[in-house]
Amino acid sequence: MHFYGRGRFIGDALIARYGHMKILMTGGILVTAGLTVIIVSTNPWMTMPGFMLTGLGVSIASPILFAEAAKVPGLPPGAGLATMNTFGMAAFLVGPGLIGFIAKALDLRIAFMFVAAAAVIWVLQTYTISKKKVTS
Repeated sequence: MHFYGRGRFIGDALIARYGHMKILMTGGILVTAGLTVIIVSTNPWMTMPGFMLTGLGVSIASPILFAEAAKVPGLPPGAGLATMNTFGMAAFLVGPGLIGFIAKALDLRIAFMFVAAAAVIWVLQTYTISKKKVTS
């Protein structure tokens, strides 16, 4: 079983224990930390832990996003899942090309900085949503 599968199974147990918002936040922090390691690494071998952290963060967060997509108010569960899958596949297809384009035009580290910025937004949005749920 590859690392993604292990992260998924660990994530399920963690979600059951700590709740989906804490694990979603943790996933974003792991992705941000992993991308930071990738950006500051001076040796290709030093990037491996960064990619591992990034993969682990995504693997524990993705089931939460799919589960929540099935619960969008006013939308049938299948339509929510289909929408989530459409955006996921679009990102899967466009993301590497966009990263490559930025890397060729500027630098690979800068391209990863854009992805890291998206991960920081993920963490901030999760924090904001979790605080709204606590106060309401």
